[in-house]
Amino acid sequence: MVQLSFFSTMIDRVYLSAKSPRQAFYRLSLISEMGQVRLEKEWGAKQKILGRRVHVFKSLQKAKKEMAKTIREKTNPNRKSSRIYKKVE
Repeated sequence: MVQLSFFSTMIDRVYLSAKSPRQAFYRLSLISEMGQVRLEKEWGAKQKILGRRVHVFKSLQKAKKEMAKTIREKTNPNRKSSRIYKKVE
């Protein structure tokens, strides 16, 4: 029998920021909760959240793969958008 936790656990969080007049940002969070892993994506400008998406995965490996893909897409210097994000430590 597997015991599920009713409390969420933050696994990883990445903050991306773009050099833009509106101070655009993108925040990715990996959260484990009740046997599932959520990838939360938030984006906005000037510290105001303008959008949010939540993707639910059954495995941590798939969630981490999707997170890495999103980071790679957003930080790619050759992307079509003029807004190139950089990882903020």
